[in-house]
Amino acid sequence: MSKVICILGMHRSNTSMLTRMLHICGAAIGSSEHLVGADDASKPELWRAYGRSDNPEGYWEDERFVAINDEILHAMGGSVNSPPRLQDGWEQDTRLAEATDKARGLLEQRSVDSIWLWKDPRTCLTLAFWKVIVPDLRPIVMVRHPLEVAASIAKRAYGDMAPDYTLDLWLKYYQQLYLQLGATDRIVTHSDTYFFDCNSELLRVCGFAGLAPSAAKLEEACGTAEPKLRRSKILVGVESDLEERIERLYWELCEQCGPVYHAMSKAQTVSAESFGSREELIGRIAELQGFFALKARVSQEREADLAALRTQVQSLTTKLRPGNLFPDDETLSLERSLKERDDELKSLKAAIHQLESHLSMLTPYERWIPLVRPLQSLYLALRRGKKRQS
Repeated sequence: MSKVICILGMHRSNTSMLTRMLHICGAAIGSSEHLVGADDASKPELWRAYGRSDNPEGYWEDERFVAINDEILHAMGGSVNSPPRLQDGWEQDTRLAEATDKARGLLEQRSVDSIWLWKDPRTCLTLAFWKVIVPDLRPIVMVRHPLEVAASIAKRAYGDMAPDYTLDLWLKYYQQLYLQLGATDRIVTHSDTYFFDCNSELLRVCGFAGLAPSAAKLEEACGTAEPKLRRSKILVGVESDLEERIERLYWELCEQCGPVYHAMSKAQTVSAESFGSREELIGRIAELQGFFALKARVSQEREADLAALRTQVQSLTTKLRPGNLFPDDETLSLERSLKERDDELKSLKAAIHQLESHLSMLTPYERWIPLVRPLQSLYLALRRGKKRQS
């Protein structure tokens, strides 16, 4: 009978890294045609959920398990980013009949391998469903600091999640997982241990999974734990502003992470103390945060300056196009006409202004003189005409 392994953990918890390692160590992951790759343009419906390509080596997820998990969450009134409220016994709900048939068929296909695994963070929410179908399932729970998870998700803007929302989602995923694990035999591992003593931790996990990799395979697997996977690292010894319930659950999980994790924690505590007092360390971090804030502000100002320069360059480029360098005769004629009209308009405005100034200085009587004089001349002419007739 096949041994079935399930990798569990919140999104951005390095579960893909662990899945790849266990695959190198001998666990089958299924046909490559069903795996979600680093940038699989042929599966846009999956990329709407995954966001941009940010796992260069792929997600190591069987799209069929992802689809069934999405179907389960939808049937129960939730989604990957909005976990449903599940009551006891929900896994027996009649609405899941179709998903159950699909799951049994998929497990039958995959069981041709003696040891195989699947990985999908959604399984944290749907584990009870899968335990009905695979009673002897071997769960491997991957833990990463919730603030690191939130920082990693923020960098990739999965649906523009706010950090507080991401932390709340982290809590829901592991609370649901904790409840559904119950007394199930499981192993809990911390993502940081693979960058501290990968060989020892991977051997511990392989032992639980029933894998016995050679020294060469173990070395190959550990070689995939690249430092770039720790880009959102939280410094040890610096107090986090986590909610108490999140912090409490995180440390409960850490307590189960085995001897390598505890050795790492002790070493990191000593390393943190070498920086000096806690206050000094926090002060240095505050200075660095101030520096990065200043750098970001200066960068924004430079971007604004560059945008203004680009606009000027575009305007000058338009003016200096070949057709504008040597105007034709018609253009020159129009420009001359416009200049003459402008000059005439300026002269007229000056004359009007002068007349208005002069008029403002006249008395009411003086203002009527220009109108009365023509009438006087006409009256005199009429009188002279009458005298001649007489």
